[in-house]
Amino acid sequence: MTTALTDSRYRYRIFAMVFFIALINYVDRGALSFAANDISREFNFNKAQLGAVLGYFGFGYLFGSLCGGFLADRVGTKKVWLIAGALWSLLEIATAWAGELG
Repeated sequence: MTTALTDSRYRYRIFAMVFFIALINYVDRGALSFAANDISREFNFNKAQLGAVLGYFGFGYLFGSLCGGFLADRVGTKKVWLIAGALWSLLEIATAWAGELG
């Protein structure tokens, strides 16, 4: 195989991986708005408390994006993607036990 063909296939694999990670990320983020009413009922939140929860989620997202961008500039995008993906996966798995915390 030629180098150009190998590079092209590698590029498409990376693109597909990043695309699906971003797709799952945004679907996951959007699921919070669909679950907001159920969360509010389960934890007896009023509208102000639910707004605070959703707002903190937004601030956490902002903080994570800023830190991720800074780290990507300093450490490199490949390492940041790997670490962020692993951390995100672990935290997603941990949500299975979220109901047992309170």
